[in-house]
Amino acid sequence: MKPYFVVALVAVVVGLLSRPLNFQPDDEYPRRQVVKIAGPHGMCSGEQVRAPSGQTYILTAAHCRGFMDSTSNFTVVNEDGLSIQRRFIAEDPNSDIMLIEGFPLLEGLKIAKESRAQTHLRTFTHGHNLDTYKTDGYAVMRQEFMTPMCELADPACQCDMPKLKKIDMPGFLGPVSVCMLDTIQVAMTARVVPGSSGGMVVNDKNELVGVISATDEFFGYITDVPEIQKFMAAY
Repeated sequence: MKPYFVVALVAVVVGLLSRPLNFQPDDEYPRRQVVKIAGPHGMCSGEQVRAPSGQTYILTAAHCRGFMDSTSNFTVVNEDGLSIQRRFIAEDPNSDIMLIEGFPLLEGLKIAKESRAQTHLRTFTHGHNLDTYKTDGYAVMRQEFMTPMCELADPACQCDMPKLKKIDMPGFLGPVSVCMLDTIQVAMTARVVPGSSGGMVVNDKNELVGVISATDEFFGYITDVPEIQKFMAAY
């Protein structure tokens, strides 16, 4: 794999169905925190997390902001099938993470204090548009990674934020100009499939250790604990 050039399949498009893994009893708590963030042409995943203030929010990937409507709301579906509108709160495009208003009366996942290489990880997402999709793997390395954020053909897309670069890429209907996020992320061996962007990565203590950002044919890439803690400190 070559640094600085990874063809990232940003997991916001619904793909082919795939069979989920079986859940164990200790999976029930994190599974209940998973949400779908629905859009007209695809979807993202998200998770309910406990902020330092004790408030519960939904944490997801910043590149999922394209699913926000004209009133700055998202259509969010929880594990019980309840679909409600939740407000946009804040984002950090440089780390590809975003905060949305949470569901009421839920505690949310605790954010881990640290994460280490070779730590056993579990992901819980709505990849492939399944109710919940679980995968297992390990954190293996940190590397610089480029994630496509949006096409410049979209009037809302701008490349004037730090760490965003304009790159011309091939497209279905010809070349397109894309804003790319250049960041350092953790690679993991857990499988990441379309629809998993923004999904949770937890350790064996059911603590949040990452938010899924992108994938290629070998690894999933996540925004990990230091960036999440820094972002959530104000909440």
